[in-house]
Amino acid sequence: MTAAPLSSAGYSLEELRVIRRLASCQGQAKAIPMIDLAASVHLSTRALQRVVAHLIAEHAAPIGSSTGEAHGYYLVEDAADVEAACAQLRHRIIHLAQRMATLKRISLAEVFGQLKLRLDP
Repeated sequence: MTAAPLSSAGYSLEELRVIRRLASCQGQAKAIPMIDLAASVHLSTRALQRVVAHLIAEHAAPIGSSTGEAHGYYLVEDAADVEAACAQLRHRIIHLAQRMATLKRISLAEVFGQLKLRLDP
């Protein structure tokens, strides 16, 4: 599941710098910490987060992130990386839903029920 060849069409200069740097970070074991990636592509960490989010949402870039031992951003390389990236996202979703439940003083089940209702057509 290695990254497809990259043409510069449709990418900003920042996006190209990030995706090219991540080309050497294929697989979770080679994740690069956000602060190191940001420095290597001359962006602030906030700008890097925006660029990564855009690469994922608009260009379907297979970028994963990890907070584990090998923490940081990486290019998803295989099914194990997909599972690891999805597990990380599930953890974040549940954490955010718990925060919502606390703020609204409702149960976690109610938060997920409300979210489901908003997603249903």
